[in-house]
Amino acid sequence: MTQTTTTTGRDVHAVIEASNYVRHGGVTPRSGAYPSCICPKAPCGGVASGTEHADCPEHALNPTQMLHWAAECPGPAGN
Repeated sequence: MTQTTTTTGRDVHAVIEASNYVRHGGVTPRSGAYPSCICPKAPCGGVASGTEHADCPEHALNPTQMLHWAAECPGPAGN
């Protein structure tokens, strides 16, 4: 079954599968991480979902994660 959004025409299920069910996120409004974040980084500069550490000084703030699917990763922060 193909799931597409009416506004973008994205095949959501295909994007999820291409991402191997991995999402990236961060603690900044643009999904990046602050320098004090010690979590493993994704190509976008944020962290991959599930890698947040309880002792990370940034994630200890329990921020809202701005998530995107790995297959749609915008790449290095600032590009």
